[in-house]
Amino acid sequence: MNNSEAFDITNNTELAQAVRSETQYDTQQLDVEDLAELVNSAKRELALRAGVTDFYGDRGLAVALLGTVCAKAKGAVENSPVVTKDISGQNVTFRASDGESLQLAQYEDMVQRGLSHAAVVDDAVQNIEITHGYYTESSSEPSYDDSPYRY
Repeated sequence: MNNSEAFDITNNTELAQAVRSETQYDTQQLDVEDLAELVNSAKRELALRAGVTDFYGDRGLAVALLGTVCAKAKGAVENSPVVTKDISGQNVTFRASDGESLQLAQYEDMVQRGLSHAAVVDDAVQNIEITHGYYTESSSEPSYDDSPYRY
């Protein structure tokens, strides 16, 4: 899908602006250098998963990158790391420790929709799930719910 409209994300600067708009994290909460590193981290994740490096040449891929960076930004700002649990031919799973998260569900949906509309991404790599893990009140040991967010 062409990525040339005024609202499209076509470079790192526009991506950073979109992440700040989507997450409402200002430079006090997430400084410029940290956001740049999160962008690079998200690019590495998607490059491994989707086998692409031209993140701004396709609208779907730019949206998938936005969703991935937003999830990573949430983890960084709220000290609730979002990590990659699984990378395989069929699945990429992110895990956070904040329990139920509507924001992560929205970012997962953004990534999945972006990948499903990306012309450069194979059908086999369009299933990215962000799952949540949390500590239960009855135990000091981590207890994880591996069920993915779905709509």
